[in-house]
Amino acid sequence: MVDRALIEVVLKRAINGRDSKSAIMNIDRFDWVPGVGLYGIERVWEYLREESAGVFLNAWIARHRDEAYELRTVNSTAPVMTILAFKGDAETELVKNVADYIIYSAPRLNNGSLEHTVTEAGVKFSGQMWADTLFMVCIMLAKLGKATGDEKYSGEAAKQLFLHHKYLKDTKSGVFFHGYSERFDNHLSAARWARGNAWVTVSTVEILELLPENFKGRDEIIRSLNEQVKAYARYQREDGMFYTVLDRPDGYPETSATAAIAYGVLRGIKDGYISSAYEDVWKRAVRGVMNRIDVDGTVVDVSGGTPIMDTVEEYNTIEVLPTLYGQGLVLLMLCELYKAEGRNYNGKAE
Repeated sequence: MVDRALIEVVLKRAINGRDSKSAIMNIDRFDWVPGVGLYGIERVWEYLREESAGVFLNAWIARHRDEAYELRTVNSTAPVMTILAFKGDAETELVKNVADYIIYSAPRLNNGSLEHTVTEAGVKFSGQMWADTLFMVCIMLAKLGKATGDEKYSGEAAKQLFLHHKYLKDTKSGVFFHGYSERFDNHLSAARWARGNAWVTVSTVEILELLPENFKGRDEIIRSLNEQVKAYARYQREDGMFYTVLDRPDGYPETSATAAIAYGVLRGIKDGYISSAYEDVWKRAVRGVMNRIDVDGTVVDVSGGTPIMDTVEEYNTIEVLPTLYGQGLVLLMLCELYKAEGRNYNGKAE
């Protein structure tokens, strides 16, 4: 059973991240790190009606909304998912503005997939497709398509989902590579990075929920998703955790990926996209994550921001520290468990 108090303490740690000296815990920015944290906070508001979460989100949007018009990258699109949840005319106009930039102006590979772009000055990953893009951009496009009924947004989400499954999938193992390079026509270091796979699982499940059931490639994507989850069962440690690179036990167990995999698999089984034969994957992952939440709500054993590294071995050198996306992904997992247990807003069984 998920204790509401546990969700509240993880939530509080995320909200109070703006007081942190660590940039990767600073929620008062407009980028992917705060964006994932905000998405977790939004889920607490949606599922638990926790007043502090709603108050915080309204205030955050008021402070930062104009930055959505100033920043034009894949990573800076992540907070827009949460802005879309507040359905005033101004919010919808803002989200459409960002979505139209993505559809009509964002850099792309020749195959039509979005190039992964970031906010850091002078940093460019020309011609690279990353698993991360599905979460940072495509969930928002699918949500906007469903909210407005405009097929161009839903269609772009479906297109990107299909392309990312096509170009990033490792057909031998069943899981996904971190990225693909158009220039070299390969997967660079060919890392089967755990958090990258988690981005794919979560995004695929959420986008499938939002798109019309007849979109092109749907059955192929569902097959690919189940192949991935089947492979998770092979890579999962006895304690339920996943290594930061799935097939490299010389690395360290990583909490944000494990939490997101637990969330995505649980939600996917509930919605009928993932076979119930894989129930044990999310249950074991939950147990591993629960052991990595400190008493003050800090999620530990989370890897720092990770570009496509030059070698697989270099993924094991990424710093481990508390992060907002660690908090956010654990909140997604905890809230989905809370909902699966049939709890109402007051924490009582319905």
